[in-house]
Amino acid sequence: IHLGGDIQPDVDAMHKRKSEVIVEMRERVHELLRENNVEVLTGHARFAGEHCVELSTQGETRKISAVHIVV
Repeated sequence: IHLGGDIQPDVDAMHKRKSEVIVEMRERVHELLRENNVEVLTGHARFAGEHCVELSTQGETRKISAVHIVV
């Protein structure tokens, strides 16, 4: 915010700060997952059962079963 007559938001500074917060939060989430021995898999997933997903990556599809799955 600039003071000196009209009060105006500094949109560029707001966007910069938003981007910084997103990066910090993403890094913290990855750190928490690693600390708790959570395996992170990347690809396109779809549910294939109550405790199962089909994960497609680079043309390869495989089924993954687990008690807890976060998509």
